[in-house]
Amino acid sequence: MRLIITESQYKKILSEDINSDNKIINALKDAINIGIDKFVSENKTSLDKSSKILDANSIVNQFKNYLISQTPSLLQQMKTGKGGDVFAETAYKGLYSIIQSNLNNIGWDKRQLIKGLSPGKDDLLNQMKVKNIDEYFQTFKQLLDLSFKIGTMNEVKPYSDNLDKWSNQLYNWIDPRRKSIKENFINLIINSIYK
Repeated sequence: MRLIITESQYKKILSEDINSDNKIINALKDAINIGIDKFVSENKTSLDKSSKILDANSIVNQFKNYLISQTPSLLQQMKTGKGGDVFAETAYKGLYSIIQSNLNNIGWDKRQLIKGLSPGKDDLLNQMKVKNIDEYFQTFKQLLDLSFKIGTMNEVKPYSDNLDKWSNQLYNWIDPRRKSIKENFINLIINSIYK
């Protein structure tokens, strides 16, 4: 038996899907804004200190805007349960690129100031290597795990298993790369300052 629907029925179904997707996308954007605002609130002192050298608040806002721009494709990934690892890698590369761009815009005078205030390239490198940044990795993962933040919405319940798969892929990409991600950021900062 074939099911035949009219054009108006088809348009209604399509419209309901679009409205549902828009509601989920808006929830994703809200989750990103809340996550970033929480990070800024909890790290205000550190961000203010680092802003004397590098505009940390601008970096945070650029990363927030980057994440928000990803929400339509992100939703499709979550629905299929595929791409959590791709999103994690893309978000990491996006943040790296934003920081790199901002470091490249530091003037010669600020570089000299940093060099003058730091204990020297090797000592600064060693200090950065031993610094525990576990809380930042945890925050990064929680910020990116948007499937968790929308998991209770009625609109995503049909995809709940896929949301879990997507989330697991995200964590499985980040966790084994913590050391290399930290080293990449350290090298980026050191090499930008001591050009």
